[in-house]
This record gives sequence, C-alpha cells and structure tokens, in this order.
Amino acid sequence: MGTFYGQWVKRLPDAASEAAYTAEVFPPIVSYFTGWMMLLAYFIVCPWEAVAAGKIAAYILPTLNSLPLYKVAGQPVFLPRLILGIALTLFLATVNYRGIRVSANFQKIMTSTVLLIFVLLAVISGVRGAPANFLPIFHATPFVSILLTLQIVPYFMTGFESVPKYAEEARPEFRRKSYLMAIGLALGVGALFMLFRLRPWPTSRPGRAC
Repeated sequence: MGTFYGQWVKRLPDAASEAAYTAEVFPPIVSYFTGWMMLLAYFIVCPWEAVAAGKIAAYILPTLNSLPLYKVAGQPVFLPRLILGIALTLFLATVNYRGIRVSANFQKIMTSTVLLIFVLLAVISGVRGAPANFLPIFHATPFVSILLTLQIVPYFMTGFESVPKYAEEARPEFRRKSYLMAIGLALGVGALFMLFRLRPWPTSRPGRAC
C-alpha cells in the first residue's frame, strides 16, 4: 500500500490524496465514500490527540489532575486537562486557518522539536532503562490483546498516508520520488515500534526504569 501511495503521489500530487486517487479510476460514488471514511478516521485521531496532550502534560505538572468533572468509562475527566485540550484544538485550528505558510512553519518547528526530544529520550532510556521495559503492556487473553493493539492502527495509518497530503503544498523543487522514501520511512518506524513492543525481551538483566 505504501508503494501505491508513492506512485500516486508522483502521478497526482493532490492534497485530497485517497479521494483524488479513487476518483481517477473508480466511479464518483467510490471517491465519495472514501472521503467520508478518511474524515471519520480523523474524527477518531483528533480527539485522541487532544486527550493525549492533557495526559502527557499531567505527568509533567501533576496539578493538572485536579477538579474532576465527570467520568468516562470509569476514568475521571479533570477540568485543567479539558481546558488544555480545547485550547490546543482551537490553537491548531487558528494556525491552519491563517494559511499554508503559517501552518508549514509551525509544523517544521514542532517536528524538529519532537525529533530532538526523541533523541534525548532515546539516550536517557539507553543509559537508565532496562530490557524488561520492552515487555508488552497487555496481559489479557491473546484475542483481547490483539484488539487492544489494533486500536492504535488508525494512528499509524494517519502517519504514512499523511505524506501525500503535503505533496500539493511542497516546494516546487522537492523531488516527487522522495515522497516514496518518506512513506517507506514512516512505515518502517511504525513497524520497528510494533516489533519492539511485541517482542519478548529477557528480564534477567537488572536495570532501572526510565
């Protein structure tokens, strides 16, 4: 599938990506439902991002875990984390509304920051971590564990399939064939992550959790 995306990017660099690709070779009804399926996928991912931002911030600032409002599936929803998620959503909507240039510059800064943090955490984990931490976090039955793993598949899907969406906005001198490499790297990183999460690692070596 990644190869197909790369070939279509070279042929049709359109931000509509899946909807544009299916419109080229299928009847309009197929492209219509494809667009709706992708919209529903983003409806799943975007709220997840807003919730995750508050949860991660609470690890740094535990005071965010205060003023519980209500519970969802037995988990409390805290007012500071809710405000943070809404504020982040409004901020990103404003950035995208301002135009492509503002959005692109913001994404460059944030991507560079994330990569820097990733390298820093990788170094810290290599020094202070333990192989036992690579054990799967799911301890249910095999079937339930598979379902728990599949729930994050849409998140990884919106990683490599987001590459074609930037083809239309990219600089003219950007080589189209490089998009295939970008898609391959995105898929490779996702596969590597899943490999490390699912591989049984030895627990005999002592070490400290990161």
